[in-house]
Amino acid sequence: MRLRFLSSSGDVLISNTLPKSLRILQNKIETLRMPIYPGGWPKDPTRDVSSVMLNALLEFEITSMRNWTSEINIASGRIDFGHHVGGKLSHALEVELGNAARLDSDILKLCLLKKSNPSMSISLMVPSDNVKKRFHAEKSANDVVQRLATLRPVVDGVDNIIIIEIDVPTNKEKGYTKHILNGRSKFPKDKNFFLKNAKKTEVKKFIKKNRSDFKI
Repeated sequence: MRLRFLSSSGDVLISNTLPKSLRILQNKIETLRMPIYPGGWPKDPTRDVSSVMLNALLEFEITSMRNWTSEINIASGRIDFGHHVGGKLSHALEVELGNAARLDSDILKLCLLKKSNPSMSISLMVPSDNVKKRFHAEKSANDVVQRLATLRPVVDGVDNIIIIEIDVPTNKEKGYTKHILNGRSKFPKDKNFFLKNAKKTEVKKFIKKNRSDFKI
């Protein structure tokens, strides 16, 4: 997979301007392969990305890094991931790979957290337009930029949000295959781990057992 970082207005951010926590995150995520299972959704033949597996893979790998934890309780709710420095939360990350109904609440949550701790950095991870089409996510990075523009006049702090776009090369680009893990061909007997009825704990065990296969 590859990542692109955008400002709230959609400008591309270069790596050396990012918080250290996000540079660490980038180094980890860009070693991973996008899990797909072609033909896994007969009623939706254009879909091939397994959101169940992708969510579990991101959680497994992000929390494997030092000082990164998941499902952190805060005053305004719970955030998906956080990076700590000296025992204090230094970066808050929300991941939106499917349900658009959560987007506004997550944006507000991040803005409130930033307001309470101005030294903290905040980010929102979403798919690219390309990846969005492959599992019918409801919001892409470009959609988030448009939503932030709408919220800017009424929500303080949206310009502090860094948008993290998850992407893979298209099948016409060089290097496409190394960024993709085809579960149908690699794990033909383990289809259920890639589909929505798989239990999160079992999927994570499967990832741990086959971790090297998920690496570029």
